[in-house]
Amino acid sequence: MSQISEPTQNNADPIKFLDSIENHKHIVMFYEEPEWAQTIGFEFLKNGLEKGEHCIYAMMDDIEIVKENMSDYGIDVDKFLNNNLLHIYKIPDSYDYSKDPIEEAKKFWKKVMSDTIPPLRIFSTFTRELHQKDAIECQTRIEEYLDSQFDKIQGTWICPYNVTNIESGNRFKWIKKLISSHKSVIFAPSMEQGTAFDL
Repeated sequence: MSQISEPTQNNADPIKFLDSIENHKHIVMFYEEPEWAQTIGFEFLKNGLEKGEHCIYAMMDDIEIVKENMSDYGIDVDKFLNNNLLHIYKIPDSYDYSKDPIEEAKKFWKKVMSDTIPPLRIFSTFTRELHQKDAIECQTRIEEYLDSQFDKIQGTWICPYNVTNIESGNRFKWIKKLISSHKSVIFAPSMEQGTAFDL
């Protein structure tokens, strides 16, 4: 049974929502199947690449596997890497939670965005290991900071979260908190299912 409860005020399935998206949105996506989340992310980036936009994929996934999967999806990876429109990064596998999460995120994203030109499309979260309370607390702080500074970002950012990784004791509290720091929501529980809407 899906752990995502879909709202009734949906206005588009995830792919249609992305196909009609306008620039400058901060979007949170909740999913359960990583393959479906990656498909949504690739569609989002593919649309941007075809418009000549700089696109960033920064997750904890192996870069070579990401390239292979993007190619299988129909993205001309070599072409877009060579013309500097596609940027693929691997988020570090572990994080020292004793450090200031906002400062660490700032340092990482300063490096990532140094070689890009707006408008941007970004598919990324700083960590996906959210089953511990300190991890999800750090991530919500980063999201709140990012949302407060989002007017300075000329682009659209999708922040994907696997709900099964979120600390189970207060899962819906954390989901609600993550939603509060975004402007749009995608619920994508399983392959070819989901809904998306602006808040």
